This record gives sequence, C-alpha cells and structure tokens, in this order.
Amino acid sequence: MCNIAGYVGTKNAAPILLEMMMKEEGFCAGYYAGIATIDGGKIYYEKLVGHTQMLIDEKNAQTLPGNIGICHGRSRGSGGQGFAHPFVTEVNGETVSAYIANGNNAPFTDLEENKKYAEYVKNAGYEMKSLITDYPKEKKTNYPRFDNGDIVHISDVLCQGITKHVDEGMTPPKAMEKTFIELPSELVGLYLHRDHPDSIAWARTNMPIFIAFADHGTYIASAPTAFPDDAGDPIPLLPYTYGTVSNNFYTTSSFSEKKGKIAPLDSRVRTESYKAVIESLKEGPKDYKTLLAVIAPIFDSADVIQGEVALNEVLYSLERQGKVKIDPVFSNGPYGPDVPKNIMTLI
Repeated sequence: MCNIAGYVGTKNAAPILLEMMMKEEGFCAGYYAGIATIDGGKIYYEKLVGHTQMLIDEKNAQTLPGNIGICHGRSRGSGGQGFAHPFVTEVNGETVSAYIANGNNAPFTDLEENKKYAEYVKNAGYEMKSLITDYPKEKKTNYPRFDNGDIVHISDVLCQGITKHVDEGMTPPKAMEKTFIELPSELVGLYLHRDHPDSIAWARTNMPIFIAFADHGTYIASAPTAFPDDAGDPIPLLPYTYGTVSNNFYTTSSFSEKKGKIAPLDSRVRTESYKAVIESLKEGPKDYKTLLAVIAPIFDSADVIQGEVALNEVLYSLERQGKVKIDPVFSNGPYGPDVPKNIMTLI
C-alpha cells in the first residue's frame, strides 16, 4: 500500500508533510518518496527512489516553499524515479499540476480501457514523464502498454486525465471524480493545480484517507497515526466521494457513478477488527501486512473492502490509549536503500 499526506494552512507545509510521511511510510511504503508544494502560483516538487529520510538528505524537499502541499511514499514496485510520485503536468517548462495516489487494480478495472485512455491523453498532447521506452516486450505488466511496447504508470495517466478535464473547464475535484469514474480501481488521490492555489483536491473510492484539523490548518493522510500531536480527532472520508481540503474546512460530494461494490465499514466490522488486532498482537509483534490479513475475512463479500481503513482506525485508537507501540525497523530494499517497516507491539 502506498501512503499519502497533505497539508493546507499557515505554516510551511514541507516539514510537516515529511514528518507525517516518516510516521506512516512504514505501513508498506518506503521504497519511493516524493513531495509537491504550491507557492505564489508555482508548483515545486522533488522525488526519488528511496525512503523519506533520503528525500530530505538528497533533495531540497525540506525547503520547498509554500503553505500547501502533498507527500507520497510508494510501496514496492517496478520502475525508477519516473515511477515515483508526484506525477506532474508541465506546459512550456512550468509545472501546472501534481498528483499522488494510493491504488490497486480492482475486479472492475479494465486494463484494456486503461491502455486506450493512456493513448487518448497522449494523443491530446499531454506528456507522461513516467514513460519507459525499453520495457521488455515479453514481460507482462498491468501498467498501460502502448502498441509500440512502451509503458507508463497508471497514476501518470490519471494525472494527465484530471488536468485535461480541468483544462476543459472543470474544477479540480470534479475533474478527479470524472477521471476516477473513467478509470475505476481501488483508489484515493490528492491533486494540486497552480490555478487553484488555496486548496488540495481529493477523491476516494475505497482506499484510506482521513482529515484532521489544527489551529493553523488542515491535515489529510492515509493513516491518522501520522497526524501531529496538535491534530484534532480524525475524520474518515467516505467511499466514492470527492472534494477539496482548505485551511480549516473541507468539502465533500458523492460520485455520480459507482463501478463496483465496496464492503461497508460498519460497527460490526469495526468492533471485530479491534478484537482481532488485539488477539493477534497478544501473540507477539506484528507488521502491517500481517494485521491486515487478520482483518480482511471480517468484511462481507464485495468487489473490494476497506481493510486499510479499519486497521488504521484500530492502530490509531490503540496508540492513543497507550496500548500499542509503533516502531520503525529497517530492512534491505530491492534498490539499495534500507526500507522502513513499522512493527506494532502490544504494551
């Protein structure tokens, strides 16, 4: 699972975002890292293959200007730096938009339609910087592959699709809703546009996203355990919704179309998930994937579930109660750098 974070407020966004990402990237991310901010109508971004501390040490991530921004930690996958988030749209050498996401293909995802959509935005003149031209033709991939064998990251395709709809006159959140309907999957995303410098647009199908408020602004993140100490109670955003996050308020609307059935996250699921995590941790320390596997069978049958949301709520509750300790450990990554992994221990 990738991890995402955002901030809109009166403080410098970059240090806040990087601190948040270091708390949550141990939940299956840490293989790639990236950040984007907006200031004075300009978007600034940095990204690399590696974890967030590497992004701080090797790039200018900590000093990016602006009080609004988004940050990303990617799970293990193929591709080099071009496959790291954020993905951007550039016009005449200037960055127009930046997009980050956490997503997976779903049973209702159509890979052939993804390819057609990639061709569509490419032919419309939108450049996808994630393009890999030497990808082995005999190697299978779920990423959009052009007829010549080149592949692109699906989030890059989504970024260009969203920006195209904005260029056609839609607001960023409405453009996100339309693009998410056109390319359905398990997904949540955050989007910046230089012509909308006061807010972050967001959209969600089923992947986790929470909002919390502080005196100086609004936080948004995959995991509420990433929120700073001054954050208020986390608010989980509902499935198939979209909107904006601004300084001290947010908007939300429902999708006009829903392409798949999402298992509900009701009181039964929340209660049983809490008990299941406690029982699992009694056996000893666990990582995120192990606990997620414990929760998954609790949900009713559906196309997709909200397991990450349930687990993130449980971990937040246990940490606030002082019942669990979340510690990052480091393991060797496939591309050289150590990869942080959060280990949960019952206290």
